[in-house]
Amino acid sequence: MADALVYLLRTAGPQLHAMLTRLTLRRDRSEELMQELFLKLHRSAAFRKARDPRAYAFRAAIHLALDARRREKALAELPESLAAAEVRPLEAVIHGEQAQRVLAAVAELSPLAREAAVLHFVEQQSYAEAAGMMGRTEHQVRGLCQDALRQLRGALAPSAKEIFHE
Repeated sequence: MADALVYLLRTAGPQLHAMLTRLTLRRDRSEELMQELFLKLHRSAAFRKARDPRAYAFRAAIHLALDARRREKALAELPESLAAAEVRPLEAVIHGEQAQRVLAAVAELSPLAREAAVLHFVEQQSYAEAAGMMGRTEHQVRGLCQDALRQLRGALAPSAKEIFHE
């Protein structure tokens, strides 16, 4: 088991950490969640039995980060990439607030819709890649993403038009 976790950390650790950082908008919190994730995986019988341990870890990380966001409800600092960019301060604040609202709304989606939305829209995986990680068909993931967008637009209206352009 320990060897499987070390291998997972070596091969998928940077991607897991990057995803946790994108979902929390806080590097310090993402590091804490990485530790929490690997502790949970170490204790998880389901992880040991998983057909695809890497996919299981990504799905677990998505839920861990978004559940933490829901619990904390605190404002997160701006992502370093945004803060470092040459953006006017007002634009940076607006972008940060939009990201906060979107991530809070994503955290309220059903578990399957949130997995599909994060894998496809945040992690930029194709529908086929996300389907492989979720153990679903490409068609099912496409439907979950469409449902997620519909729910997000409803939750974020009136600002949804400026955030989600199709």
